[in-house]
Amino acid sequence: MEQTIVGIDIGHGSVKIVSDGLLSVEEVGCMVSFPTVITPARETHFSITKKSATPIEVGQYKYWVGEDARESTNFLNTKYERCFLDDIYLAFYKKALSYVAPGPIHVVTGLPVSEHAKWHHELKKRLTGEFKVNGNVYEVLSVRVMPQPFGSFFHYILDSNGHLMNEDVLEESVGIIDIGNRTTDFILGESGEWVAKGASGTINIGVSNLLENIANHVSETYEVDLSTVKVQKALRDRQITVYGKTTDIGKIVDK
Repeated sequence: MEQTIVGIDIGHGSVKIVSDGLLSVEEVGCMVSFPTVITPARETHFSITKKSATPIEVGQYKYWVGEDARESTNFLNTKYERCFLDDIYLAFYKKALSYVAPGPIHVVTGLPVSEHAKWHHELKKRLTGEFKVNGNVYEVLSVRVMPQPFGSFFHYILDSNGHLMNEDVLEESVGIIDIGNRTTDFILGESGEWVAKGASGTINIGVSNLLENIANHVSETYEVDLSTVKVQKALRDRQITVYGKTTDIGKIVDK
């Protein structure tokens, strides 16, 4: 049976999946993403709407994940340190696997620089093995956990087929700054190797700080409270809907 390589980035803002084994052929560049939002999939006895999606099961619990959780107002908190050790992380991981054709898989993922040395072996064990998602079976044969900024580095030096585009870069010192949703990682590479001590680390500031500032300004100006998902859309569109009317918030975004 053919084995598939999958890159999975479970960030605090969105989950990104890259693979040539995606189920949908419509995804551009073999990549798909969904928002990092999750809510409990509670049993309902009456509803005027019907979800076509199937909840993600982890242990005894079921969750709506990504787009399937957007309509909820009861989002679970995911913005805390070492979320990757909790079942919530496995729910995002299983949701990510559901975008790939079932079968044997090799996974590449990452951890923040400050967490990598201590936790990459533990995460590797958690993500390896057999996972059942929506009736399909995924056999994860191996997991490679790298410091997150190296994803940007490989994107810079490799083409879409994984071939090295510039060998000279591997002989140079390269600094990488990876601005994420909750954290910002910085790392130094010398001759293609990670210099861990004294030149690499993580600071607890990221895009979420910008989103929080926008949400606060919108609340003060228009008396409208926006969820994280709606703030992200407002940042992209530079506008919000206030009592049915489209309102430009470009000045707030530019601050």
